[in-house]
Amino acid sequence: MKVSSTGSNRLRSCVAGIDGIGTGLKKSVYWFLIRLPGERHGLFILHRAACKINSYDNFLSWLYEFFSLLRVEAMSKSLSWHALESDPDLWRVYMEKLGADGNSFEFIEIYSLDEDYPPEENIYAFIFLYPDNGSTPISNVSSQDVHDNLWTIKQIDELDSCCCLIALLHAIGNNLDNIVLKADSPLAMFFEKTKNMTADERAVVLLNDQKIHQAHEETAEQGQTAMVDSERVGYHYIAYIVSKNNNLYALNGSTRGPQAKFIRELDKESFYSYVTREIKQRIHELNGDIRFNLIGLARK
Repeated sequence: MKVSSTGSNRLRSCVAGIDGIGTGLKKSVYWFLIRLPGERHGLFILHRAACKINSYDNFLSWLYEFFSLLRVEAMSKSLSWHALESDPDLWRVYMEKLGADGNSFEFIEIYSLDEDYPPEENIYAFIFLYPDNGSTPISNVSSQDVHDNLWTIKQIDELDSCCCLIALLHAIGNNLDNIVLKADSPLAMFFEKTKNMTADERAVVLLNDQKIHQAHEETAEQGQTAMVDSERVGYHYIAYIVSKNNNLYALNGSTRGPQAKFIRELDKESFYSYVTREIKQRIHELNGDIRFNLIGLARK
């Protein structure tokens, strides 16, 4: 198998930077990796960058995780994910199946964008459904993202119909102090396992999480409309969250750029007020199309 000199040099440099192991073992790792398909090299470099390796035992643990990622990626085409309806009751059942304590959260459907109609003040995330014509712009992220340590996940091609789940994970993953996850539940284990991963690595883990997939498909079957396969479904979900530094972000897993778009720092006006302004602007960009839905995730 031919590997470009650029790719070979990047791989060699990445392996050479591993601390805690000798030169001989580094050479063995390199010659093993160079025989893998080229796309695996990128996965290795991403995974290496996300982990600190400073001892032999640490290296073995990291290597095990890397092989787990390879196995997960190899299984990726075996699972089919269907789109979910925008239904707060359905979402509640879904999240409870995954281990969210139903006494700690609720989904609230928002029926008006009028600023004189403020919803419950305990809402800490909004999930917005809107028509998707395939021209979703690449998001831009400002320097605030560096300081806010946002939790993001990529909506890779194999998760093409999972924008609802991606938005739910963005809403929950950035508010883990607001929602109770039962110990050893699928959600608790997923967030623990992926807490130090990149957005792309989290997507690979999600793609092959059997328990989350099973709950997802069971939930999709309970919807009132026919299940939709991985072709474009015509709608898209994004999440709006407020960071620990009181900054408002739109989180969109399907963007080719960063998944987090900084909107503004919140001041005296409410989270709801700024979100409704953003949504009204998006509706304007959609030529007044009002086929949208807005649901809040709130403390119970």
